[in-house]
Amino acid sequence: GIAKARTENKPIFVEFYTDWCIFCRKFQKETIKDRKVERMLSENFVYVRLNAEKSENRVRYNGKSFSNVELTQAFGINAYPSLVFLDAKSKPITMLSGFVPPHKFVAVLDYIDQKCYETQISFREFTKKGSCN
Repeated sequence: GIAKARTENKPIFVEFYTDWCIFCRKFQKETIKDRKVERMLSENFVYVRLNAEKSENRVRYNGKSFSNVELTQAFGINAYPSLVFLDAKSKPITMLSGFVPPHKFVAVLDYIDQKCYETQISFREFTKKGSCN
């Protein structure tokens, strides 16, 4: 995902989930399957879904190799789902924990896609105005 994000100059959305998490399944069923969310993710983001409890899988992040469990710990994740946004160079932007309904997630995706976090405009201000300007 990181190599693709750099090549395409897109932010990365990493969904940390577990198999037993009810809200992870709800997020997949209701939010990720929402047509507007699906379109925004496919057009503007590199989407990575990572099972936080799989230790046999290995991923590379910042030049180091991690199991999914180790990467989950490195990000300080302790609730599921955890939704991590990284810029195209894999630097952390923000993290959300718990279920986010589609209409709110669309606003988050829009905020990240417009790079409003670079302008220091708060998400609250963004949702009132509908833009970073």
